[in-house]
Amino acid sequence: MIKQLQKYLINIPVIITYNKPLKIDNFQCSVIEYDDTLPYCERIAYILSKINTKYVIYTHENNILINNIKQNLIDNLINFMENNDASQIRLFVSGINNPIFDKDSYIH
Repeated sequence: MIKQLQKYLINIPVIITYNKPLKIDNFQCSVIEYDDTLPYCERIAYILSKINTKYVIYTHENNILINNIKQNLIDNLINFMENNDASQIRLFVSGINNPIFDKDSYIH
């Protein structure tokens, strides 16, 4: 997973969460340690409380990056969220080519 992050998250701040102390060499990132005895939703709430940014791209270790992050797409998604009072957007490969993000088509 670290190799994928190194390859595809260029100039994007990364925070890795783990249930025990973790040292990562040769990759600039922050690490947040969480208590895995907590229920899942409490773990996520704890982790989010430690992150001081308005938006977060959250992914599990089994959702591996397969290409570079397109900053213009992220900017468009943030703009969409701000203009449509969206609290979250879920990003998954779904077989849709060149999706169009407008409030009538993709807000559920």
